[in-house]
Amino acid sequence: MPRSVGRVRESQIASGRLTRPTKEAIAVSVSGINACPYCIDAHTGLLQGADQQDIATSIRNGQPEAITDDPTRELVRWALATRSPDDPMLANPPFSDEEAPEAIGTALAYHYVNRMVHVFLGDDLVPLPSGFQSIARRVYSATFAKRMVRRGGEPGASLDLLPDAPLPSDLRWAESNSVIAGAWARFAAVVDQAGQRVLPEPVRALLLTRLAEWNGEDPGMSATWVEDAVASLDETHRPAARFVLLVAFASYRVDDSAVEAFQAVTLGDRDLVETAAWAAFQAARRIGSWLQTPNAD
Repeated sequence: MPRSVGRVRESQIASGRLTRPTKEAIAVSVSGINACPYCIDAHTGLLQGADQQDIATSIRNGQPEAITDDPTRELVRWALATRSPDDPMLANPPFSDEEAPEAIGTALAYHYVNRMVHVFLGDDLVPLPSGFQSIARRVYSATFAKRMVRRGGEPGASLDLLPDAPLPSDLRWAESNSVIAGAWARFAAVVDQAGQRVLPEPVRALLLTRLAEWNGEDPGMSATWVEDAVASLDETHRPAARFVLLVAFASYRVDDSAVEAFQAVTLGDRDLVETAAWAAFQAARRIGSWLQTPNAD
């Protein structure tokens, strides 16, 4: 899994048709609707490092209408709608077919990343007492973030990290950009193989069935929906099923007890990471199923 970073690099970081600050604005917006403070801080800092303080502030304050640059404002509105399949913004996306792989790829990358961050990194970008957080964020945006956001990258440099693979039909939004399509196809193949290795078929089937019925809604804090969902499974499969359901639908609720219950029936940290990756990626793919390119059939 550490080599599976290509889809983020090729969608967001490599030089392309959309500017890096524009893609950072998409990343911040998606992180906001997924309630991922760590990612919000990280990508707000990158926007600030790119001298886009006004855009960063407007997104952080929930005021996308205050963004004065029309294309960026519309892309932010689109990104904020990506968990709402009936939103009219999704039927008329504010990007071209050529820009679609970068826009959709960045959005889906963060629907995946936000879930993984919830599970493994927590809320704080810089783990300092609350009184020092604002200072740390300013230092981050003025130093590290400023350097990082100005780095581009040659498209395709990450493709050799993973073996070639065919593009799944649900990732057709990427096909107009062969590099981004290649990165996502490779990642999908690796994650699918990992899921088959670490999870029993009934657990995988349960999550995929639930996702097929999901329209982006947050299930809330009650545990009832999780227990109802796993009730029909064999007792030995329930810890893994609970874990993948939480990662996919409510990753902010994954706590030590959920992780410990899963690890009690698995072999180690690799299984934990691969299971979380599989569940997070399935959720991102479901969201991708309702994101359209401008000339989609």
